[in-house]
Formats: sequence, structure tokens, C-alpha cells
Amino acid sequence: MKKRKALLFSLTAVGIWFAVPEKEMEAAFSDVNKDFWAEESIEYLNEEGIIGGYPDGTFRPGESITRIQAASMMVKALNLETTGRSAPDYEDISVGYARSGIVAAVNEEGIMSGNGNQFRPGEKITRAQMAAVLRRGFELGEYSEILFTDIDRSYWSFTDITTIAYHGITTGYEDGTFRPGNETTRAQFAVFLDNVMNLGENSAGNYDGIYPLQGGEVSRNGWTYTIRNHELVRYTEEEEEKEVILSDEEVTGDYFHDGGDWDANDADGLTEGTPLTIKGDWIYYTIHYRTGTHSGNKNFHLYRVRTDGTEKEQILNEPVDHYYIADRHIYYIGYEDHREMQDSYWKRARLDGSARTKLTSLQPEERQYYFDKHANNKYALEADGDSVYYSTESAIFQMNLNGQKQQRLINVPGRDMLLHKRSLYAGSYRGFYKISPDGSGHEQLSDEPVLDIAEIGDCLIVLTENKVYSYEEETSELKIVDELPVPATDFSRRDVALERTTGNNALLYFVNSNGKDPFYLIQEGEVTSSITMEEGFFQNVLAKERGNYYFTFGAESEGMIYKAEGSTKQWKSLGTIRDDLLHLYQDDTFIAVGKTKADEPNLTIIADAVNQEPKTFEVSLPLVSARRIEGLEKDGQIITFQLLGAEETEQQMRDRYEITFDLASGELMKMEKRE
Repeated sequence: MKKRKALLFSLTAVGIWFAVPEKEMEAAFSDVNKDFWAEESIEYLNEEGIIGGYPDGTFRPGESITRIQAASMMVKALNLETTGRSAPDYEDISVGYARSGIVAAVNEEGIMSGNGNQFRPGEKITRAQMAAVLRRGFELGEYSEILFTDIDRSYWSFTDITTIAYHGITTGYEDGTFRPGNETTRAQFAVFLDNVMNLGENSAGNYDGIYPLQGGEVSRNGWTYTIRNHELVRYTEEEEEKEVILSDEEVTGDYFHDGGDWDANDADGLTEGTPLTIKGDWIYYTIHYRTGTHSGNKNFHLYRVRTDGTEKEQILNEPVDHYYIADRHIYYIGYEDHREMQDSYWKRARLDGSARTKLTSLQPEERQYYFDKHANNKYALEADGDSVYYSTESAIFQMNLNGQKQQRLINVPGRDMLLHKRSLYAGSYRGFYKISPDGSGHEQLSDEPVLDIAEIGDCLIVLTENKVYSYEEETSELKIVDELPVPATDFSRRDVALERTTGNNALLYFVNSNGKDPFYLIQEGEVTSSITMEEGFFQNVLAKERGNYYFTFGAESEGMIYKAEGSTKQWKSLGTIRDDLLHLYQDDTFIAVGKTKADEPNLTIIADAVNQEPKTFEVSLPLVSARRIEGLEKDGQIITFQLLGAEETEQQMRDRYEITFDLASGELMKMEKRE
């Protein structure tokens, strides 16, 4: 189908915005001239045989569209068969009704349905109903975060509305509302239908409103933005392209790192898992600036940078937790004691960091971290739309962004809370709860004490003392993933982790050197494979890309490198490396280098690339120690990289060797010292 660029058009008279295609043809209806804002969409759909006008030659673009008219357009747009289907069981759709086949088609395909025994073909369709029809009909990937001030999570078509807005099919009004009860005109529906039929590959995240896109990964206009390996990066779908927006080197001066024996205050800089917010062409992000000497609290400062990596600037030079951007303000938890992060307040500042204001004193419960330990959201607190949800030691409360209108939601404290789809979920020592964000009620899903909750796609991972569960809101089913070999509280929190990679994929593991350490591969929100490691101990995750995870597991002096392979759902051992392990992942290729035997110059090189079997090489180099891998280049199956090290014990790193091998044949082609 013809793809066409879209322009953003404003009906300034009524303050509503639409994505409107560029003009290409003359109008076909007497009341739709070439200057009419929706003319191209109307002409395009007319040319495709999807819409038509009235016998008098008019289109009547300002009239509200009826349910049967919308159904007819959807049937034609989706090329649905209208014959041979079961007759619709509606009192107002008789067997002889001329469009009964259309009703049967949209009903059977789950696109439109009636209310009880009535289809109401002549009833006007609202903007909320329009959103539901388009999302269901074109099976758009769901987006479930608040984008409009008048659409909260409890609204019946919340996900439908946020999804079509997220894909740029519609936006809303300039005041941040969507006005779901307004009737949809024929012209508006034509534009919406044209937009969804011609969605480009870069449609996800084509939105910028009062509540900007926020999260650990943010997709916008074909790019996904995230922090990985201490870099702020963006990548395209399937990671065909990847760009570094900010490197660790570019932010080195923004955080404290002394190293050596005085590392109590050392920080990590750009930290994986911390949230990003994209507002206009600004990316807001936090830097782990310093660690408290006595408290051990992690102090994050807020920065922003343009999406092209320019104009980096500090916004808040004070400890910041749970920052949230709404309209023209930043809301966050700040502290009276900046150094040790004591005496917390809910605060507000402008987008440039000015006009900082304490809104209310707030002392929420600290989260119990097992899964996402690095994100700067240390409390059981979630901001969403115009609401803030937080837990005290006795109950869960709601207030508005300005710290007012506080109300108690449930007399249960939350060890962890998160918003997922249309509900607020809380884990407590009293069980697992699903809470209506509007305060209308709650449901206890389990009475088993919950230690932590994490969201991966459509799935929640729930950790209790002895089990790992998964939960899906659509089915309301809490399923046991596995029973832990020992109680979860026997694991230290640093030995439980949820390592995320692109999309809805993660590696979950529990390690405590007891000889039975479970690892779980999670894909698209479901546990697809697991393994129990024995006879050794977990060392660390080396790399995670494209749903694959590389990690080491073994004895203290040597470790087997394993790969959890997303495409095959298999666990593969790649080889053993002893001391001085170095690794690099670049251009879909993983390289690991380390000693073959202690106190000998021989090195083992392990290489693994997409669609190739892993290869192991042994080389002899006069190096006392290898220090760094860099400069990896790939030409087909020929891999070249630089290995830096020292040839003498007291020597600083300055010897450079270039190594080239054929990944397909396993042949070592060249190894020479570079000056």
C-alpha cells in the first residue's frame, strides 16, 4: 500500500491537532476543496474504494459518523469477507438488512460489538469508540501509560486511546485532553483511518504531549533510547543501527569515582535501568553522582541532553529520586540532607531546574530490592498522570502531583508497587494485591508474602519466599514459574538479579553458591527456558544483546562462559577462561580473552557471532597481563581486534597486538605486534 509522509495540522479554531498527509490530488466531492484540512485523506480513501459520498456529490465531512458507516469503512480497509458468516444475533439487525454481512464481519472479527442484543447501527461513534475500533481492527501493539489528562487507567478504552496516540494516529486537544465522549466526524475518521493504514516503520513513540514518554527504554520515531554499559544509546528495531548519544567518557566529570582503597563514595555514572524521559528533542536522564559514606544511599543528579547528543546540561544538582515530568514541570523526591539523603520531600521544579519548591513532606517506605536494584526509585512510590501513589509503613495512599488531596487506598503497606496496564499492583507481607488507581476497590490475588515485583512486557514476575510466579492481567492468572531450591531470603539481594535486554526479554537468576542456582530465560514476558547451575559459583554477566546473555560460572580461578541464546532458548557453554578475563560485544560479535593457564603467556580467545558456531583459539603472546580489547572490525566472517597489555610485571599497559581470525573456518589468520 502506498506510504505517505504525514504533517501535523492544527485546527486552531477548536484547538485540536491531527496528523494530516501532504496533498497529492484534487478533491472528488463538492464540499471538500483542495484547501480542506482532511482533503488528502478523504481523496485517498475514496480512490481506494473505502469511502464514498452522498448522491448529491457531497461528502459531508462535518457530520458525525455512524457505527454502521465506521463498520463499512473498516471492512473495506481490512478487506474482510462479508459472506458466509454467521448471522449477527442483534434485534436491530434483521436478516434482510442490507449491511448485515458487514455487521457479521466486524462482530466475528472482534472489531465492533453491540450492547446486549442491540448493535445500534445508526448511533454516532465517539472518539473513545473510534480508538477501540482502530486498535482492534489493525491489531496495534498495546501502549498502556497515561497520555491525556481526562483518560485515567480506569477508563474503559484507556489502552485503546493511549495506543493510537502512541502511534501518532491521533493526538488530542491542546489543553492535554482527549475528550473521549465527543462524536467523531466523517472527516476525522477518514484522517484516523488513513493514518493507521499508512503507518510507517517509525510510528512507535510518535507522540509528544503533557505526559511525555518515560521509562528505562523509550521508543520514539523508530529509535529506542536506553542506558547500556554506562552509555546513553539509541538503536533501531532488531538493533540494525546503534548510536552512542553520551559515552561514559563524556560524563566522567559528572560523578565521583576515586577508585582504589577509598571507594566508599564511588558512583557508577550512567546507570542501566534508570529512567529516561523524552520531552520535545530533550532527553532527561539521571547520573549516579555519589554514594553516601554512612548511609550507602545512591545520590542521583538530573541532566538533559538533545537527542543528537548536544547541549548537555545539569538540571538538578541535588539528590533526585523518582523524578516525573508532567507538562512544564519536574516532580521528584528531594532531601533536606543532601549528603546522606535524609528528611525527604515531594518537590517541584521547572523543566530547566529553576523555581524549586517543596510541596509536602513525604516519608514513603523503601522498596525491597531483589530485581531492579540500579534504578533510582528506592521507594514504594509511583507517579502516574496527575496522581502519586506511595506506601507508608501501614497503608498505601494516593495524592495529586502537587501533594494535595491525599486519600488512603488500602490498609496494607507495599514492599513494592508498580503500575501495569489498568491497575496498581502491590506486594506486601500480607500478600499480592491488585488495586484500582481511582480508589474504587482492590483484590487480593494471593496471601503469600511478596518480596518483589517486576514488569516484563505483558507479564509481571512475582517473587515470594519460596516461589517465582508470573501474572498476566488479561487472564488474571497467577502461575508458578518454579519453586526455589532454598528460600529467597537465603540469597543476598546482590545475588538475585533481573538482567534486561531489548524489548520484553530478561535473564532472571538466583545465586548463592549452594550448588543449585536457578537461571530463567524470559522472552516476551514468558519464561521460555530454565537451567540449574551446579558445582561452582556465578561470577557475572558479561554482555547482553538481542535477547542473548553471556555470563561466567565456575570455580574461583577459572570460569566457564555460558550463553543463554534467545533464538533457540538453549543454554550453551562456550569455553573456559582462567585469569584476566576481558570481553567485548560489538557488531553482533562477542569476544572473550583470558589466560589459558595461570602464570603462562598463552591466551584463550572465545568468539561467538550471530548464525555461527562459537570458536576457541589459543595464542601465545609475551604478555604478563592483558588489559583491554578494542577496535573490533568485522568483514564478513573475518574478525580483527586489538589486544592491549604489558610484557613486564611493572610495566604499564602499552603493548598492542592485532589478531585476525576466520570465524567460519576457525583459522587464526594473523597475530602481530603493532607499534
